[in-house]
Amino acid sequence: MADPGTAEMALGDLNPDALKAAQAITPEQAGTAVLASGDGWERARSHLITEVEAVAAEYAHLTPVLSELHVEAQ
Repeated sequence: MADPGTAEMALGDLNPDALKAAQAITPEQAGTAVLASGDGWERARSHLITEVEAVAAEYAHLTPVLSELHVEAQ
């Protein structure tokens, strides 16, 4: 959430603890999410991958060809 107001709009009706967890995420923790677990609300953060384009190019040959979805450019 970019700001406390956005967090309140998105999570306020869900659970007050989820709202508190989301509002505690700082701008330096971009990519952090609030997740429901058996123990309550937890925060999780994705790994930053800066070489995505290179990885995608390396494995592009593994992409299946779905000819029925192919649309010709006009």
